[in-house]
Amino acid sequence: MTNADRSTGLRSQISRYVVDQILRGAWAPGDRIPSEQALTVQFGVSRMTVHHALRDVAARGLVVRRAG
Repeated sequence: MTNADRSTGLRSQISRYVVDQILRGAWAPGDRIPSEQALTVQFGVSRMTVHHALRDVAARGLVVRRAG
């Protein structure tokens, strides 16, 4: 498995985690989800991996991303 394959797999795992939390109601509309930094620590991945995962979730319309 290449680093790119591993990164894509981790990105998908993080995206699924965020979507699952939203769909099961752990995070309600208007709630703040954990920061990129918090998810980086939780999953033990680079910030860019988390950034891309959250970008994927935002593209699905499930979160709105704001700086800060």
